[in-house]
Amino acid sequence: SSGINAEYGECRAMSSESEKSDERELLSNDFIRKSSTCEDAEKRTVTINEAIETAGFGCGTLFFCLGPFLLFCFDGAEIVVLSIVGLSVKCEWNLTSFWVATLQESVLFGMMISSLVTNFAGDRWGRKSVGIVGGVGLIASGVASGFSAVYWQLLVLRVLLGTLVGLVVGPCTAITAEFATRRTRSFLVSYVALAWGVGVSLTSLLAFFIMEPFGWRGLLIGAALLFSPAPLFLAVSPESPRFDAKMGKWEAAERTLKKLAKLNCKSSEKCNFTLQREEGEIKEPDNQGLFHRAPSILKQIGKVKEFLTILALGFSSLFVYYTLAYSMPRFLNEGFCSADDAFLSNTNHTSSSTEQTVDDCEFQKSVLFDLGVISLFEPLGVLMAAIFVDIVGRKRVFFSSIVGIMLSQTALYFCVNRNYTMIFFILAKFFAAQLAWSTFLLGAEGFPTEIRSFVLAVSVGTQRLGGIFGIACSQFVFDLNPRFVLLSIQVGALMSGGCLFALKYDATGRQID
Repeated sequence: SSGINAEYGECRAMSSESEKSDERELLSNDFIRKSSTCEDAEKRTVTINEAIETAGFGCGTLFFCLGPFLLFCFDGAEIVVLSIVGLSVKCEWNLTSFWVATLQESVLFGMMISSLVTNFAGDRWGRKSVGIVGGVGLIASGVASGFSAVYWQLLVLRVLLGTLVGLVVGPCTAITAEFATRRTRSFLVSYVALAWGVGVSLTSLLAFFIMEPFGWRGLLIGAALLFSPAPLFLAVSPESPRFDAKMGKWEAAERTLKKLAKLNCKSSEKCNFTLQREEGEIKEPDNQGLFHRAPSILKQIGKVKEFLTILALGFSSLFVYYTLAYSMPRFLNEGFCSADDAFLSNTNHTSSSTEQTVDDCEFQKSVLFDLGVISLFEPLGVLMAAIFVDIVGRKRVFFSSIVGIMLSQTALYFCVNRNYTMIFFILAKFFAAQLAWSTFLLGAEGFPTEIRSFVLAVSVGTQRLGGIFGIACSQFVFDLNPRFVLLSIQVGALMSGGCLFALKYDATGRQID
């Protein structure tokens, strides 16, 4: 009996040892399986589009786009600065309407020339590098403008500032579109366009507080310093991953996208990927600019007509916006109602005379406040459009903006008092901001990465050309008859509608190349 028990105990011990061994083997196999899964995750290969969709949208995306946001604020600030400064120097230096219009158009002229001449810069040297150089120059020229002693100094410095704005707008719009996922692209492009409205609003409020104690010089310096952190944010942000990939810098693009996913609070598993290398990346793009490389690519992909349509849309939409923006202060300061017979009779508005009345020369503080209130609705208009473009489609939203502009301008023909005028100016700015944004969104979505900065830069040039005509209209046509200004805005809106109708694509929900 004792022998049997001993043998039984020995069998049990061997069985227990065998079970422990099996358990250790199972644990080891499980560990190996999990390790293999992690290794597989590390080796998961995705395309650049899949990586951007994986990284998603969050705080990291907004932070990387903060530099372009502030540079666009600077662009928007110029609209308010020159509309107010132009009236102030008109009296201080006894200028005619021609020289005032020339000063107000100087920034736009610089933007137009630099956009056309340096259109290849963002596609050649990178969106980030061009943005930093342009941002530092913007701050320096803006501050220097406040110390101008004579008209010609101010004019040259504003042309220089406009040149730098034209240099950075295309690359900055491209970098925001290239960090965006398919679903958030319209929001991110509107994020930059929203900055335009924010710049207008903040500068209007700055003028309300700073014009009385420091005058127009203080406004110029204050507006430049207000958005001075832009180059700093660009310096600490990475380059566009799409641009790095096109230049063959796959490791840099991969690091940027993993960092973006981490900042957007994605799980560690989603950060474990390797970018699929594509054949034919542009490692050494030529430096021919406007008349060589990009046009040949446009012909190859069959988008020459779409490109020209985008340019025409940019011209007409910014003509509408700038005509409204620069005539509105005159409507509010020189007469609150376009239906006032004395105001429309042109008895006190002549461009040939250099004799100016106090009312024509000095902004009433209440008018500065009204401009600030109206400007607050501009970013709201862009934000509303950003919400609905992915729901009802890009072209439908922009068509509705055109209808809103037409109706608001028609109502201003029959205004009866100041409050009535304010309401319809608010509506007009609300819809005009949406229409001005259309070129940035449709231009960013309709063309591939290797020429996206070029397309946006050239479209900025034609936009500013439309702005130059708009400012001229706000000065010279206003001197003839203010009602003609309202008619001009309506004509520009109809031209924008024709361009939208001619544009055959609507990139709602479509992945960009």
